[in-house]
Amino acid sequence: MNNVNPLVSIIIACFNGEPYLGDAVESCLGQTYLNIEIIIVDDGSADRSVEIAEKYASSDSRVKIFPALHKGYLGAINFGLDITKGEYVKFLDQDDLLSPCSIEYQVRSLIFFKAEMAIARVFLFESAKLADARKKMPSKTPFSASDNIAENILDFLKRLTGSFSGSLFSKAALQKAGKFNPALKSADEVHVWLKIAIAFPGTRVVYCKLPMLILKRVGDHSAASKFMDIRWLLLSLEGAARDYLEKSPPQSAKLKKYIFDRLYIIMAYSYRDGLKNAVFTALGVWKKAGLRPPIIEPWYHNALHRALGFTFAEGFLSKARQLRSQLLRSKQPRSYL
Repeated sequence: MNNVNPLVSIIIACFNGEPYLGDAVESCLGQTYLNIEIIIVDDGSADRSVEIAEKYASSDSRVKIFPALHKGYLGAINFGLDITKGEYVKFLDQDDLLSPCSIEYQVRSLIFFKAEMAIARVFLFESAKLADARKKMPSKTPFSASDNIAENILDFLKRLTGSFSGSLFSKAALQKAGKFNPALKSADEVHVWLKIAIAFPGTRVVYCKLPMLILKRVGDHSAASKFMDIRWLLLSLEGAARDYLEKSPPQSAKLKKYIFDRLYIIMAYSYRDGLKNAVFTALGVWKKAGLRPPIIEPWYHNALHRALGFTFAEGFLSKARQLRSQLLRSKQPRSYL
């Protein structure tokens, strides 16, 4: 292990990333921090993604490409984690970019604070404005502890500031978390963070306040534009709840409340979206925690849930919504029902 300049593994899960992959890889190769390996895991692309990756691999030994046919985003990450050699790991979307000083700054943050995760703010840009975004990127940013906030993972989860692409993880923390659920098509960030929190409640998080460490592409064809379907968030939180009940991490009552309260609230929204079967499955998991329903806005929601229980309260509210819809007819209801 190189304690001064530890190896950092950058995993890029790629699927039909031809328009952007070259930019992402070049942003990695242009890092001021040189001790890196770039693991490109191709998920069965039908375009020139593999050809582009092979071009970089042939010219720089730090770039490696591996096939992982149709494993999905988290499946590709699982595959990449199995072959990484770095002490630290970053997951970069195929259409995002790293600022030249990104890896160096976050590595120094983790070492200085003896932490397991470093989270950074991101700068959003559209493809048409890539040149302007690059002009704003700092070429060199000396590390300063005053630019960081160190906290435990629960405090971070309550704020949820930062981005998954903007995160640098200790590989030890990821290994404790175990495999990620490849069935998730969205809400993958929440899933990974909660798995780490459950497996390693003592995780320390460094939040880097400096902007421009990560450039995240937004637009119709970007990974950032995935629709956050509530069913995936429900599945992610249900999985976290199951993990918590199975592992029962010590001294983590606050984490337990955080997970199961969020699960309950998402169950309510999912029920309203018609996902009743999935909700009833999640409800069975929630009941095992032995917690009271959390506060739900507006006040009458909370009163009904506490008095009637989830099933009866949501059934009553569902009928109320239908009645209100009929009364308003063509008008769009604007209540919380």
